[in-house]
Amino acid sequence: MWNFLECAVQGRGHIKDNIPCQDKTYSIQEDEVYIIALADGAGSARYSHIGADSTVRNAAHYLSRNFDIIYNSDNAFIVKQNIINNILEELNAISLAQNISLKDLASTLLLVAVKGDNFIIFHIGDGVIGYLKDEELKIASHPENGEFANSTIFTTSTQVIRDSKIIKGNLSGIEGFVLMSDGSADSLYSKTQKKLAPIISRLMQLSRTSNREILELALLDSFTNNVRKKTLDDCSINMMSYNREPFEGFNKLSEMGQYNLLGLPYKNNYKKGFKNAYEILNSAIDGKTIDEIAQDLQIKPKYLPKKLKRLTQKELLIRFDSKYYTLITL
Repeated sequence: MWNFLECAVQGRGHIKDNIPCQDKTYSIQEDEVYIIALADGAGSARYSHIGADSTVRNAAHYLSRNFDIIYNSDNAFIVKQNIINNILEELNAISLAQNISLKDLASTLLLVAVKGDNFIIFHIGDGVIGYLKDEELKIASHPENGEFANSTIFTTSTQVIRDSKIIKGNLSGIEGFVLMSDGSADSLYSKTQKKLAPIISRLMQLSRTSNREILELALLDSFTNNVRKKTLDDCSINMMSYNREPFEGFNKLSEMGQYNLLGLPYKNNYKKGFKNAYEILNSAIDGKTIDEIAQDLQIKPKYLPKKLKRLTQKELLIRFDSKYYTLITL
């Protein structure tokens, strides 16, 4: 199965100017098809946040319904034309219903769809699409710029069919895909080396065993306090990673498996350490302060920092907003 992880935050420039976040992400699983999508609304387009949201949803559902047809087609132009026409049909409907110029709904689009051993990548405009294979992060699609400097291609561009990209292939060991807007790329992608930051592969690994809701909260916190500080633009990311052996939760593991995950030797003299670790993880499921965890465990708060640090280093626990959260699915 494939695990999803996504996040989008309003850029500092848009906060200052009171402009909504124009980056939108979307992920779905429909039957055997897994899809992640991301759109970055055009900065000059007044309602691009509406257009971006429509684009990710419509494109994702269209690819889900038509995966086999698209994958088996030899006519790339017709395939791109059909995808874009589907997007524009909905954007035109919004334009008419809300009396908005079509150009004001413009956005980029990055999308990956997977079914069985096959994948489809579709890309309009800037942003980066990467993948993880043999524990190495690689680039599948680089940003596509427009005709003029500092310009890009959008869903509403005249030559969008010509300039959009579609890539199809066999997974052949690919374990994850990532999409990021140009705002996120300022922190997570080296333009000179054309490489993705190593943290991407670590996030993919974490998503296989973590509670998605908690991991996305932590990701949102990191983007808010770190990633967007390097740019004025909105920042977004969407990824999916393959889990060969679906993780059903800590409690479903064998006793030895539980000890191994906690990093403890499977010996009788470590039973107390195991009990303490499990009680902390169980207490922090919904987020707790040190004092609240201490109260649950009926111990003094001064005895907790070392235990919490150890679980945090093992990436079983995470701390933000003065609270600790259990990252792993129990």
